[in-house]
Amino acid sequence: MQQQDYQKVFEATAEFLKDPFHEIFHTMVFLNDASLPEYSKYVSKPIALEVIKANLESKKYSTPAEWYNDINRMYQNAIEYHYKSPVGTKEIGILATYLQWKFKKQYKNMLIKSDKEWLNKVIKKSNQITEIMQNMPISSRRSSNLSSYVKKMDSVTEPMKPIDVTPTVEKLNNSLSDVEFRQDIYQLLKETEGIVPGTIPNDTIDFEKLKPGTQNIIKDYVNRH
Repeated sequence: MQQQDYQKVFEATAEFLKDPFHEIFHTMVFLNDASLPEYSKYVSKPIALEVIKANLESKKYSTPAEWYNDINRMYQNAIEYHYKSPVGTKEIGILATYLQWKFKKQYKNMLIKSDKEWLNKVIKKSNQITEIMQNMPISSRRSSNLSSYVKKMDSVTEPMKPIDVTPTVEKLNNSLSDVEFRQDIYQLLKETEGIVPGTIPNDTIDFEKLKPGTQNIIKDYVNRH
């Protein structure tokens, strides 16, 4: 890890350790902890700030992305156990959800030009629209308002900014449980990119590789629904 990246993530970790809202994340929670019944049922890889700090001090992380993933996993573990499970403490789950959102938002602001590769590595997985191809509707049709989005495609030549990609994909994946929404996205991808089930490896779409027009009409559609 480059020195400037190391300094940045080390300082961020130190701030978390001083923050009273992060106190519950200081110490490692083990899978067999008697005070947290069924913890191993919801969490497979525990992590804590003290462990993350030790990893930094021992130069265990070779990239900032590895540090980012551990911090994010720390929040996600708390969300899985305390918010999604029936045995956790909901207040802790809500706090973890907020802190995770805040961390992701602040993390983007930490980036500088030399961090472009770092950003790309971190957001690569979240920018893969994995659920779309796995949950395609059997039948397809175009909704009455879909034509207006498709018509915009040819007028757009600039790709979306990287900072706008991740929130767009997150909104997209979070809305795929709606059948009508999913059908519209399917039609947009089919008409603008020629993408249909079975035409791409692992049924995975990399949003950043879509045409600029496709990116932007999907962004418009997602933001209006």
